[in-house]
Amino acid sequence: MDILLITLAGTSTRFSNSIGRACHKSLYFEHDFTDSLLYKQVTMCPDFDRIVLVGGFMFEELRVGLDNLPPDVRSKIVLIHNERFSDLGSGYSLYLGLKAALEIGFNQLVFMEGDLWVRSDEFMSVVKSDSDVITVNSEDILAKKAVALYTDMDDGIHYIYDTNHSHLRIEGDFTGIYNSGQVWKFIDMSRVTRILNSMSLEEWGGTNLRFIQHYFDSKTFKDIHIVKFSEWINCNTVEDYYRIPEVR
Repeated sequence: MDILLITLAGTSTRFSNSIGRACHKSLYFEHDFTDSLLYKQVTMCPDFDRIVLVGGFMFEELRVGLDNLPPDVRSKIVLIHNERFSDLGSGYSLYLGLKAALEIGFNQLVFMEGDLWVRSDEFMSVVKSDSDVITVNSEDILAKKAVALYTDMDDGIHYIYDTNHSHLRIEGDFTGIYNSGQVWKFIDMSRVTRILNSMSLEEWGGTNLRFIQHYFDSKTFKDIHIVKFSEWINCNTVEDYYRIPEVR
């Protein structure tokens, strides 16, 4: 069983501010629903057996929006409601999504954040890989928007991110620093299970990077397939959305 997990429970504050009204960024379009981020993400690859979506903000609008998907895609979707999206954040959304995926059972799971656009051929490089996958992109590494990762002197992997979007701090020497593509692939279901059961609610209440860091803690770049996205758009605002080639 191959599963795609997308978390899209966040409040879309910056996106809503950019268009002057409350809006779920995953559902936004001007002319046709096929231009929405949600449609593009869930139709990018036909190989998934299940697509787990974790919603929260404007959940009813999200549920209704799924009716606009092709029937063969809609039939794969498992919709989860994160009722604590406003106080527990992206980590808890990931927790709920992983819990649902483990209940279904999987051989491999691709996790993608709900505000991203990437090229479908490069996304397929993630899907087709037989290994755990970390993705990177070529965007500038800016504290106000980037999730970064760096490798230490032993080739270990460390993720860094500032929820206040003000600065990034690296502890100690490093051999490389990268902008995360915010798409990951996990192939070890037993490892996912162990970490899921060992993390406290407090840990899940923060950023989703806590789980991701735990998963890759004992691995190095040599153990992992690194996929680089040559085109990558994080749609924080409507201006970002209009950078997507198909909707320019």
